Amino acid sequence: KYQFVLTTEDSMLKDIGAEDSSNLQGRLWVCHCKMVTVSSQPCRRSELGQPLTTVNIHMYLKLMEDPLVIEASTEPEKISSVYLQLQLPLVLVITQKETYALDKANAEEIAWRLLGSAGVALLSRDRPGGVNIPATANVGIRTAKEGIPIKYFTAQDFEEIIALAKNKLDLEQNREYLEVDEDSTEDFDLDFQDDEVAEAVHRDRKRVFGLELVESLTDESFAASVMEKKHVVVLFYTSWDAVSLAFLRSYSEVAREMKGNLGILIARVDCGKWTDVCTKQNITQYPVVKLYLPQEDPLLYTGMLGSDALIKFIMLSLIPVPLQLTTLEEAKAFISLDRQRNMTLYSSASVLGLFTSKMSEARHAFLNASKMLKGYVITGIFSEQDASHLSEMYAVSLPALIVIRHWDYSTEVVPVTKHGIEDMTLTISRLVLEPFPEITVENFPTYFQLGKPLLMLFFDDDRGLIDRGELAELVKNKALPEYTACWLDLRSTPVGRVILKKYFHSIPRLPILVLINIHSGGEIFAFPLEKSVTSKAILDWLKEVKEGKDAPITTLPSEAWKPPLPAYDFLSMMDEADPTFAAQQIPNQLRMHKHPKEEKDDGPEHRPLRKSVKENIDEDTEEPYVMKSDLKGIDRRLASRAKHRKSHMEL
Repeated sequence: KYQFVLTTEDSMLKDIGAEDSSNLQGRLWVCHCKMVTVSSQPCRRSELGQPLTTVNIHMYLKLMEDPLVIEASTEPEKISSVYLQLQLPLVLVITQKETYALDKANAEEIAWRLLGSAGVALLSRDRPGGVNIPATANVGIRTAKEGIPIKYFTAQDFEEIIALAKNKLDLEQNREYLEVDEDSTEDFDLDFQDDEVAEAVHRDRKRVFGLELVESLTDESFAASVMEKKHVVVLFYTSWDAVSLAFLRSYSEVAREMKGNLGILIARVDCGKWTDVCTKQNITQYPVVKLYLPQEDPLLYTGMLGSDALIKFIMLSLIPVPLQLTTLEEAKAFISLDRQRNMTLYSSASVLGLFTSKMSEARHAFLNASKMLKGYVITGIFSEQDASHLSEMYAVSLPALIVIRHWDYSTEVVPVTKHGIEDMTLTISRLVLEPFPEITVENFPTYFQLGKPLLMLFFDDDRGLIDRGELAELVKNKALPEYTACWLDLRSTPVGRVILKKYFHSIPRLPILVLINIHSGGEIFAFPLEKSVTSKAILDWLKEVKEGKDAPITTLPSEAWKPPLPAYDFLSMMDEADPTFAAQQIPNQLRMHKHPKEEKDDGPEHRPLRKSVKENIDEDTEEPYVMKSDLKGIDRRLASRAKHRKSHMEL
């Protein structure tokens, strides 16, 4: 009846999705392959969640013999199930004629999630004779104990049903609660913070920061420390700012990772104590990270406030930009990644600019764009006579950009048609993006700002890999130029469940393909669940959506992001105090320094040296350049090029 396989192979355990295999004591997975109708479709797996004993294995296999979902044809109290015989609960999914197909699909998904823990039965309100079920209930829980009545609930999603079945929620209240720190002498109600970051900092306020590797600078030590070291990373923060305190933990992790890198100093300045230092360094928001390099202006970090992103920025900032390639061999080594192989871990792509000596305008734009993207993209420039040889090799006219993607070693050649600095910067920024990315909380702002509808595949197990392959094929063939095709794995990005619940009011059967017109109208469309996800079916569905033949499942609200309470509308208060000063209307995330000074390509002997740190400290600095935009402050690097139209607070 069963085929047993014993393995100790780490690779197989990783394919199954197991955690660190070195800590596994013994696990059992059952592959359900009988129900697979297509040979290319992976078998669904379930795991024995109990200790690996003979009794538990026998019980689990016994449960496999029960139908996945029982179609109830009698009163719910008389339903017979192996689960009830083994003293396990039975979940009753309430259905009716109009929603039977969807309810059955949901019941099957719940059954897979509860396999081995609780049984699932489909109970119809339309059954002859009637069933006494509360009108608002959509799920019931029947325990194995005799005499205990069935309890009915109104569940919002799969997770709530699963928690109810596993007794992880209070069956009476069905609500979460917070535990109050008994050692705290402060009033809990007064101390509760409505801001999530502030609340997280408040909750962890007794934790000690590991800042022993982060040097604290003062007004006396700042200039000397910055001038003494070759590369200095400085965090400007305040001890009363919640975001600053939250980022300090990540910053201390950066210091631990960078320990041993000679010549790199990780430091911090408390602007609440040393206001003169922060004023002279033009610090207008907190927290801010700046990187000080020899003979260059301080480099402002504008990425995500996390340790991984900041480490990548620091390492990439050590590379001269652009790399000056003087021979054809050096250019070919750059394309093959031999020249920058040790840095490919920190960047997703490299960009090589090809120019002739007469293309001064395009070359000038590339030089300045490279400086603006320093710390984020590896760039090289080749403008010797042999540049024409590479253009012939790649069948492209000069000037051109060669993009080398590190994740698959593929190359893409793009002719340069616009020679402005901002156009060149935007072109490079978009070329280095993955064409079919996994959407995460960290990279969502970047893809959001492309301004295209999101064609997103949601999945939570290996069944989504086939659908992802179909979508990837369309992207590879450039069949979806109007959309940002992407995917989201709920196992690595759990917030996806919140998003789906917002769209569907409950978690739908997965995998599911969703079209999100976030920039125009806010309509959300769902690929029909009854259809197989194929390249042709996707294109046909998108055509129906465009022609108005498919109705949206919901529409995102268009309300603006406002303060939660009038008392928090600090911008209005500032306007009242000084109506003539409008800069505060721009979110802090959009307040950026002026672009680096444009450099003319007159040769190294004519290039002016940048101001030293000492000069920056001793002289008054200009006010920061304020970029006007209506984006609500998601990503500071490209904020001026994107426009916000619809709220998307779930992501």
